[in-house]
Amino acid sequence: MSMEAGGTHLDDNPKSWHSFPLSPISQLPTELFVAILRLELLSTDSMAENTEYYASFYMRRLYSMRLVAKRWQETIDGTAAFWTFILSSLPPDVNNMTTIRSNNGPLSLIYSSQVSGNGINRLSPKDFLAAVAHARARWSAYSGPIVPEYLESPAPLLQQIKLWSNFVGGSGVKPLDLLGGYATSLRHVELSRVSIQWKLGMFAGLKSLTLEWVGQDGLKTRHLLNFLYASPYLEDLKLRNIYAAVEDTPPLALITLPHLHSISLFGCENDATECILRHICAPSCRSLFLSVFGSAADELIHNFLEDPGLPFEGILRAIHECNGISEFALHKYGFEWHTPAQDDKARKFHVHLECASLVAGIRWVERVLGSDPGLSVKFGSMSNVSDAVLDAIAPMS
Repeated sequence: MSMEAGGTHLDDNPKSWHSFPLSPISQLPTELFVAILRLELLSTDSMAENTEYYASFYMRRLYSMRLVAKRWQETIDGTAAFWTFILSSLPPDVNNMTTIRSNNGPLSLIYSSQVSGNGINRLSPKDFLAAVAHARARWSAYSGPIVPEYLESPAPLLQQIKLWSNFVGGSGVKPLDLLGGYATSLRHVELSRVSIQWKLGMFAGLKSLTLEWVGQDGLKTRHLLNFLYASPYLEDLKLRNIYAAVEDTPPLALITLPHLHSISLFGCENDATECILRHICAPSCRSLFLSVFGSAADELIHNFLEDPGLPFEGILRAIHECNGISEFALHKYGFEWHTPAQDDKARKFHVHLECASLVAGIRWVERVLGSDPGLSVKFGSMSNVSDAVLDAIAPMS
C-alpha cells in the first residue's frame, strides 16, 4: 500500500530497506527503543492549539521513521500507543491501518477544517465517522463538524471535543443533544457556531472550556456558572461573542477556581460578562483578557465603580504588583489597560473597554490600583484630550 499525505509519500510496505549498518539505537532493548521513539514523536496526550497541523506532522514523521530499517517498522507497527490519529485528510486505507495497529488503544479523530490544499478532506463528515464507527468505544477525542448520528449517544471514553460550523447556531438547526446529555467525561470542550441543548450538569470536571458564537439556543448564565462550579480543576476559560441570558436568581456563592490560569471574555453580552466576573475567584490567574464594546462598556464601568472589591479586580491588582508596571492607553472610543509585552511565562492582563466615559474608566483603574506605583499613561488615537480627562489622569502622574 503506497499513498500520498500532506506532500509526503507514505509507504506502508517498503519493498527494500536502506542498506546502512545496524545502528547502535537499533540494537537497544525494545522497551528503551520504544521510549526513544516516543520522545521523537512528541506527546499525543493532549490536543494542541493547531491540532490538524500537529497530527498531520506526527503521521508523516511516523511513516518516515518506519522506513529507516526493518526493526523500526516492526517496532512501530507493533506499538499500539503510536497509532492514535485518524485524519480526514489521509486516505481511508491509512486510517484503517491506524485503527488496526492501535489495538484497543484510544483514537483521536480530526476532520480537517481546510477546504483545499494538503488538508483537503477525502470523505464527508458522516462517511468519515462511519468508517471508524466500529471503534467508537475507543474514541478519546473528536475535532470536526456536528454529525448527530454519532454525537448524540454516550461515549464514556471521549475526553476532548471540538465542534465547529460555518454558520452561527440558532438558524433553524435542531440543537444537538451532545452525547445524549452525558458529557461529564469530557475534560476539554470547544464549541464554535454550533447549536446544542444546554442542560444543567452536562459538563463537570472540565480542564478547558471555549465557547464562540453560541447561545441563541437557550444558553443561560446559570448553565455557565453550573459548569464552572462543577469544574474545580478548570485551567482555561474562553468565552467569545456568546449570548447567555441572565435570570433573576438568588445570589450564588463565590466559585473559587484555584487552577484557572487563563480567562478570556471577548464581545459577550454585558450582563453575562458581569455575572461571571462577580461569581468567580481565580487566585492563580496569569492571563486575563476582557473586551466589551459599545454602550455595554459604559454600563459595565458604572457597575464596577458602584461595587468595589469584585473578585476579578484582585487579579488585575495582583498581576500589576507582580510585574511592577502596567499601561493605561486612551483612545478616541475607549481605553485599554494592559501589561506591556513580556515573555510568554509572565503574568499578564489586557482589558479593552470601548466606552464613551473615559473619565469613569480612569477613576475605575485608579481605584483598583489604589496607591500602587508603576502605572504609565499613553494617549493613542486621540486628536483632542478634554480638560476633564486631563484632570482625571493628573493624580496618576
